[in-house]
Amino acid sequence: MFRWPEPGYWPRILPDLQGQRDLHLASVSSLSRPTSHSIIFANQLSDASTAALAQCTGCLLLLPESSRETAAPLEDLHGVSYSEEPRYAFAYALQGLWSAQSWRDGLTWDSSVNATLGNPVHIDPTAVIEPGATISSHCVIGPECYIMSGARLGPRVVVGQGTVIRENAVVGGYGFGLARSAGKPTLRIPHFGGVQLGNDVEVGALTTVCSGTIDPTVIEDGVKIDDRVHIAHNCHLEPGVIVVAGTCISGSCRIGARTWFGPNSCTREKTTIGPDCLIGAGAVVLKSLEASQKVFGNPARTF
Repeated sequence: MFRWPEPGYWPRILPDLQGQRDLHLASVSSLSRPTSHSIIFANQLSDASTAALAQCTGCLLLLPESSRETAAPLEDLHGVSYSEEPRYAFAYALQGLWSAQSWRDGLTWDSSVNATLGNPVHIDPTAVIEPGATISSHCVIGPECYIMSGARLGPRVVVGQGTVIRENAVVGGYGFGLARSAGKPTLRIPHFGGVQLGNDVEVGALTTVCSGTIDPTVIEDGVKIDDRVHIAHNCHLEPGVIVVAGTCISGSCRIGARTWFGPNSCTREKTTIGPDCLIGAGAVVLKSLEASQKVFGNPARTF
């Protein structure tokens, strides 16, 4: 998606950088899954996450000002920048490295499959790719998949066995993640996580499944998604979920197994819905639900 800059780049754009300054960065990782030589931001820093970061080396840590004393020992291992808005600092640090064009770079027509491919891409010999599909870099298409004409797969999309992606669906496009700060320009947050589609998944025509910001958006085995559905970044749909046309599932939601979404329903961001729930047609879910609840209306209520 982009080339990582020379180590001296980071002290130039973050003049308050503490600790290590000669940073050789090669990736982005989340606070829950930190890896060495990556950029990591945290809005809060717990004892557990501090201990996890101590197991890595050579990272750029963007941490809240309130954690300065707690995080001081990490400066021996990492470069650390403190701010009141670490999420905004994360977006700012990556602005010079990412653009919509860089997201699409490297796509070329491949006459052997009659599709536009990035590099590298792995397509199982038993998969069917209809003419006119686009499959971006670092995608993996599993056995017996069917990718229909006009489907667009962004970077780092993994498609499990027997999965169908229908006409003009977009899987792994960058999500609508924005960072705002008073008196500063709104910045788009790059999305690196890609999408993982399990086995026997269906993605309907004109549906969008957005890339995860850092870790992937996950659609597990047997999930069926109808036409014109929007599933935002960082969502996780467990096995057997059914999503009917017009549904919008906002970012960072977790949906329990076998839950059914009626048409034109909507779920607020960072909501957890338990297994075997029923979300009625047009329902607007504003809070998390326990297992087997049935909700209808706006705002959604149990019946």
